[in-house]
Order: sequence, then C-alpha cells, then structure tokens
Amino acid sequence: LMQDVMSAENPRAKIQKILEGALTRWIVNEGNDYQENYETFSARVKNGLNVLKENLQRDAAIAIYTSGGAIAITLKHLLGLDDRKAFELQYHIANASITTLKVNLRGIHLLTFNDHIFFDKKLVTFQ
Repeated sequence: LMQDVMSAENPRAKIQKILEGALTRWIVNEGNDYQENYETFSARVKNGLNVLKENLQRDAAIAIYTSGGAIAITLKHLLGLDDRKAFELQYHIANASITTLKVNLRGIHLLTFNDHIFFDKKLVTFQ
C-alpha cells in the first residue's frame, strides 16, 4: 500500500481516494474489513449522546476526546445529515479541534464545530 501511494503522481490524492473507498465500504457494510460495522458504530454514538442528555447535571461541563468519525456521526444525528454528507464533513475536521455541544431539557445543540483558531496554522492537520 505504501509503495502504491508513494509511486502515485499525487500521493495525497491517492490517500484520499483510498480513505473514501474504505469509508464507502464501511457505510454500505461491504465486506468484513471492520470489527464494528457502521450501523453499530452510529447507534453507539447516538446512544452516547442520549446518555449525556439524560444524565448531565444542570450547568455541568465535560470534555470528551474522540475521533473525527464520532464527531461526524454526532453531527449527522444533531443536524439530520445523511451518511455521505456527515463523512464529507469529517474530511475537513482539523486534528485536535474543538466541537462544542450544549445539553438542556430541549435536547442537544451544536454551538461550535471544528474550532482550531488556537493553533499555529503551520501545525493544523486534517485526517
């Protein structure tokens, strides 16, 4: 795989193509490449959101460290996105960025997404 990527005319584009293919196979549950299928992962993230909504105390502040995939699924559920649109967002999530949610009696609300203004621009990476 590395040799294939490094010999490509544009290695970054080749990596993106490989990633998109892998995500597509995962979403449509094609093959047995993954320990957990997309549907199960999505349900697990949604369940986690429900646990937060049901158990957080008023004015509680918590931090959750997770992957861009879990953030994409969270946005899918909160914003009513389809799977493809959710994962298009994932490609643009900066590593170590901050997404902020507010939980209240009416539900869970997105306040900020992909905030990485605090980083030196030379240090920002994606995927």
